[in-house]
Amino acid sequence: APPQRAPAAMAPRGVASAAALLLLLASSACAALAARSAPAQVHKSFTVENDRFMQDGQPTTLLAGNLHYFRIPPEYWADRLDRAAAAGLTAIEVYIPWNWHKPRREKPADFSSDWRDIAKYFSLAAERGMRVLLRPGPYICAEWEFGGFPWWLRRQDPSMALRTNDGPYVSEVEAWLDELLPFIKPHLWENGGPIVMVQLENEYGNFLNAGGLPPDAEYKEALRKNARKNLGDTVLLYTTDPKSTIHLGGFNSSDVFAAVDFGPNVNPDDAFAAQHTMNPPGRRARIDTELYSGWLTHWGEAMANTSASQLGDELQRVAGDDATGSWSIYMIHGGTNFGWMNGGNIINYGYAPHITSYDYDAPIGEAGDLREKFFVVRNVTAKLRGGKRNLPPVPAQPTLKAYGVAKQVSAASLLADKALSALCSFRGAIPGKTPLPMEDLGETG
Repeated sequence: APPQRAPAAMAPRGVASAAALLLLLASSACAALAARSAPAQVHKSFTVENDRFMQDGQPTTLLAGNLHYFRIPPEYWADRLDRAAAAGLTAIEVYIPWNWHKPRREKPADFSSDWRDIAKYFSLAAERGMRVLLRPGPYICAEWEFGGFPWWLRRQDPSMALRTNDGPYVSEVEAWLDELLPFIKPHLWENGGPIVMVQLENEYGNFLNAGGLPPDAEYKEALRKNARKNLGDTVLLYTTDPKSTIHLGGFNSSDVFAAVDFGPNVNPDDAFAAQHTMNPPGRRARIDTELYSGWLTHWGEAMANTSASQLGDELQRVAGDDATGSWSIYMIHGGTNFGWMNGGNIINYGYAPHITSYDYDAPIGEAGDLREKFFVVRNVTAKLRGGKRNLPPVPAQPTLKAYGVAKQVSAASLLADKALSALCSFRGAIPGKTPLPMEDLGETG
């Protein structure tokens, strides 16, 4: 027979009850202590309340600057963000060009290859404590090829009425936003990302005003509904327009915040008065989303050269005596229009293309050099943020080198018989009495 185990010693019932009670009291005390020592759970939110921007329930201002990843080689993204942070900025504003990410209609949008890895760009901004104001279009202007529209859009339907409630156009826009915005959603502030605001369209009032068109409420509403469908009900949506056309481009509702843009030659009080008419009481936070640091350059024009001191004065005036006004400098760093992505304007009924450089006479030059304007901006932000000790250190100036002289060794007239014959002799040439648009030939630019 197996050996018998000795019975375990039994404690008296009263002693066991007392021990259990002490254990229960000790556990309760530890739980209470842990609850007191644990940090309070913060509900992440970015809203407009009491005429102020509110971040996680606390008043905040946005000291932002436009910085376009598509105009900066990805090897320099971190460097340019470092320089923007050293200027004292607490946020960046950035467009997303439809044609940069979806050059072919039949293929999925590209959000992950080297120069199009916007998640990486957002992460780099977040690592530097910078929030993001996102401008996904669908039209972005930005002096960018076709205003960000893909080349194939008009080829799809040449009669398509862009930037209106035209059915074929809205269908393409919604298909694009249904790809883009779900990718954006995890990067919203409320979801742990840096994106605090998302813009609908871009200076839409200017488009309506230039064309003598009535406000297209149906088109704007289609954009709003799509954003809410894909991003949820709490993200702060906004529009941007100059004071003269904000009544056309804004929504005049509590669901879409209306921002205004203007440069150093505009009185901030006048601009903000126009902005306030488009936002209900309590949602009248002051912000200039395009405070121009310089200007663009068309082919044949001299590069912009604007006043650093005037920029500094305007930043102070927009912030106001109470330092509650927000701004976004356009541009803090301009960069370069690589490839054929420079846009153009119609001036006096003539085409005026933008040059390859998008230097913009910005505080941070095209090569990353820190200009007088950089230090003017840094001085202003230091005052607004409690001193330079609260700003990152100033990075070193980059080493600049000249490329040297490029010599033209030959030239020929395009209209000369021999030149035309040579151009048209290659296999696959398409004859025609007039030049054809690149879109009709299946070219992407």
